[in-house]
Amino acid sequence: MAAIEYFDSAHSAYAYLGSRLFMEIARVVRRSITYRPMDLAAVVAVTGPGAHNRRAPEQRAYRS
Repeated sequence: MAAIEYFDSAHSAYAYLGSRLFMEIARVVRRSITYRPMDLAAVVAVTGPGAHNRRAPEQRAYRS
C-alpha cells in the first residue's frame, strides 16, 4: 500500500480544517498516511512574507 506524505504545521488553520476530509479520502482509497510535521516559521523565515520582488527565487518561480 502506497503511503500519502502529509506535510503539516500546527500553525496552519487550513491543515486543521482539511484534515478530517483528507483522512476520510485516504481511508476510502486504502492509503496510509505518513505524517511529516514541518516548522512553518522556518519556511516563512526563508521565503518571507514581504513584497514579491524580495521573495526567494524559489518562491517567485512557484508563483509565476
